[in-house]
Amino acid sequence: QGVGNIVTSFFGGIVVTGAITRSSLNYHAGAKTRRAPIFHSILILACVFLFEPAMSHIPYAALAGVLLSLSMQMVDPREFRSLWDTSKSDAMVYLVTLVLVVGADLVAGVQAGIILAFLIAAVRLGQTRIQVHRTTKDGPHGFSLSGSLTFLSLSKLDWLQKRFEKLPAGTGIVLDLSKVTHVDSSGATGLVEVIDKYREHGLKVILKGLSPDVEGPLLAADEKGVLIKDMVIGESEVLAKLGSGKKAAARSRLLSGVERFHKELKHHYEPLFERLALDQAPHTLFISCSDSRIIPHLFTSTEPGELFVVRNAGNCVPPLEKQDSVPAEGAAVEYAVGILGVSQIVVCGHSACGAIKASLANNPLTEYPQIKQWLESIKLGIADYKGDSIEEASKLNVLRQTEHLKTYPVVAKKIADGTLSIVSWFFDVGNSEFFEYVESKKEFVSITSMEHAELEERSALQRLKKTLIPNT
Repeated sequence: QGVGNIVTSFFGGIVVTGAITRSSLNYHAGAKTRRAPIFHSILILACVFLFEPAMSHIPYAALAGVLLSLSMQMVDPREFRSLWDTSKSDAMVYLVTLVLVVGADLVAGVQAGIILAFLIAAVRLGQTRIQVHRTTKDGPHGFSLSGSLTFLSLSKLDWLQKRFEKLPAGTGIVLDLSKVTHVDSSGATGLVEVIDKYREHGLKVILKGLSPDVEGPLLAADEKGVLIKDMVIGESEVLAKLGSGKKAAARSRLLSGVERFHKELKHHYEPLFERLALDQAPHTLFISCSDSRIIPHLFTSTEPGELFVVRNAGNCVPPLEKQDSVPAEGAAVEYAVGILGVSQIVVCGHSACGAIKASLANNPLTEYPQIKQWLESIKLGIADYKGDSIEEASKLNVLRQTEHLKTYPVVAKKIADGTLSIVSWFFDVGNSEFFEYVESKKEFVSITSMEHAELEERSALQRLKKTLIPNT
């Protein structure tokens, strides 16, 4: 095509006309592969060389008419209306490109369209979105910022500053920056100035969820060096920093979390929940501790409808013969395995488990009779452990619970027919790492290293196959 354009120009033709004409004719002729424009270009070259004297008598006005006629055939009003309904900015790019292609030439139209698209993308990337989260009367005021924090965000920061200028002194403000992707020096300076003005009004400001890429520019812009004292990682630190009433702050946190879900996540999950409203079909029964640090869906990156979760202190499932008059765990196991038909059971313990620690301490706990009774079930799993390591006792407890599960007939039957498997996991809270018990090694092995080992094993098998069978 490039050679064709050069030759066309050499013989006095209009390159742009040729490009649009060839594209349109190929499309309407049903061209589907790259061979079509090649053959078309060869045909044009032949015509130019063989019929150049006759072609020179064709007036440019006629060629312009052909160009206009063919280009208008490439415009579909229905496509533009659909584009306008879904994205008005994309429709504007389409319209500007069309007008300039028809009114000027192809190159100018395409260039203008590309430039406009880049400008729109740059503005979108530079935008900072601010969500205001509802709070209770006594709770802190929450804001979440997302996107880039740049010089284009200064107007948003001005709005943020004016939002609470009239609030009484002592009011707590939580700025969630966990979704801020980029900060330049202007954005960092602007945010620091806003925070300083908050402090001048006697407001307590907490910055939550800063990534290293965001924290660095903010600390560099903080000439007073006081910003670092107001940075926290999670919500548990917010209460301590603000010193607000625990009851009011807890309710405020839940309400703001619900509102945030409705504003930011609900639209994404709506189709999924509409389907789940009719039925559920989880693939895994996940048995874990009630510990607030253990979040199965977060750690496994699973969506609603995938895990059937059973949680209690010490991730305990009493054997069938030890179930009490209200067999909550046993009922959950039978329902998940027998009725929902899960194909896998995961029993997950964790480090620094309070239930295991209490079981090892042999504290009578007379003031908490329900805890005392429940710990008797946990002690069954670690009765033969003689050490004092909470981690080792927790791992042993996990293995015992997997054996307890096999005392349930529905579980034993599914294992026997090969439709159910049970795995034992251990979560190291401090390192955020999972370990799985490997029977052949008689130890818990890092799941990450297991994945690498499986990949290496597959690669080795592939290399062996290629050596034995070169064509595979």
